[in-house]
Parts: sequence; structure tokens; C-alpha cells
Amino acid sequence: MFKVDYTSVERKSQIYLSAVNWFMLASVIFIMIEFQESSKLAAAYGLAVTGTMTLTGIMMTWIFAVKQMPLYSLLSLLVTFIDLAYLTSNFYKIPHGGYWSLILASMPFGTIILYKEGQKRLYKMMEFMPLEDFLHKFRRVYASAPKAGGTALFPDQGHKRDPVLYHPDHVLSRHPLRG
Repeated sequence: MFKVDYTSVERKSQIYLSAVNWFMLASVIFIMIEFQESSKLAAAYGLAVTGTMTLTGIMMTWIFAVKQMPLYSLLSLLVTFIDLAYLTSNFYKIPHGGYWSLILASMPFGTIILYKEGQKRLYKMMEFMPLEDFLHKFRRVYASAPKAGGTALFPDQGHKRDPVLYHPDHVLSRHPLRG
């Protein structure tokens, strides 16, 4: 269903999914048939834009508050209140096509909530073993597992520490719980 095609033979950095393009075509045709008038589409678009601006402002305010940047936090709170005024003034557009913004936004939101709840339930069902038992089992499996010869260097974008150097003979003896 989701066949992945690479757009370049030399580079594997850009992909093409034909199923996504067909879905987008069907969505555009559905929207054209459903809205019928550009004013209804404008209602949905206006609600989506002001909703996005308000949520972005809320997140900016929260980030600045967490980072203890009171001036930026206050400024972003002011901008968020202005965005909130625009959002509330657009609520009248909900019956005129703006409801599609709410329907479309609820899909990824529902997916995120479903995933988060599933992760909570999975975590509650897991039984964790004591660290010493884990290390004993890990060392036993590591000793019997096939190993690649040589040394590997894994560059890391975090500039606060050295790149990770992996050598099969030294992994457990020097850094049993590196991370």
C-alpha cells in the first residue's frame, strides 16, 4: 500500500509515496465538492490559522516560562491574548464551514491521545527487573553474541561530549552503562 520510491538514484534522502498523492487528490476533490463556495473555504481556513496562532502562542509562553525568561514570557502572553481575541471572533465561522477545521484537527489529536494512552497502559503492564539482574543477563548474552571486528566511530551532534567510540573488547569493561 505504501510503496516507497526514491526520487534520486544517488541519494536516498527524498522519497515519493504514490498513496499519499492519491489521498491528497481525493481530499482536494472532496473539499471542492463539500465547500462549493470559496467563502466557506475561507471560513475553515481563517479558523485554522487563528487556532494555530493561539496554540503556538500558548506553547511559546510555556517554553519561555519554563526557561525562566520572564520578559519573553510576558511578551508572548500578550501576543497570545491578541491571538485568542482573533480566535474567539472567528467562532461564528464554525457553522459556515469552519467545522471542517475542527474535524481535521481532531484526527491527529485523537491519534496522539490514543498513542499516549497506549504507552501508559503498556508501561503499567511492564515488569522491570533489577539493574544487577539485567547487567548479568546482558553480559551473558553479549559474551555469546557474534561481534563485528574493528572499531567504529559514531559522530554525535551534541557538542558537549566526545563522539562515541565503540570497540567490541572495551564496551563492557570501560562503560557498562554509558548514556
